[in-house]
Amino acid sequence: MYMVMYEDIAGVLIVLTILFSAIVSGHESVDCLFNPKPVTHLLALVIASIVGFVGNEAVAIFRIRVSKEISSAALIADGYHARVDGWTSLAVLVGAVGVWMGYPIVDPMVWIPNTWMRFGTRQVTWKEYEKYQR
Repeated sequence: MYMVMYEDIAGVLIVLTILFSAIVSGHESVDCLFNPKPVTHLLALVIASIVGFVGNEAVAIFRIRVSKEISSAALIADGYHARVDGWTSLAVLVGAVGVWMGYPIVDPMVWIPNTWMRFGTRQVTWKEYEKYQR
């Protein structure tokens, strides 16, 4: 009984975390469009974004698969959260490549679709969460 309640709370907190990260991402993308900041250490950004994507996607696949096997709403929400973090790493890669090619405006511009993706993922995660609550 208590485990189900704690898992419910954990799932809701994960969905709220995704929502909060979407709001922060949106704010930062608009702020960077109007107040550009220099992007440095491009090679480190590229390496970290590739490693981040591969790692997060591997974790997402594993968590989503296991969550469906054990019918865990919290774990499926966490799996989708890991997937969003992986896609965010790809956005970092696109921004770094844009800066490297001489288009620094690409960096803040990739965060606008990233923000919408986070809002969409929050919606999908909530629907998956509700499915496992029945």
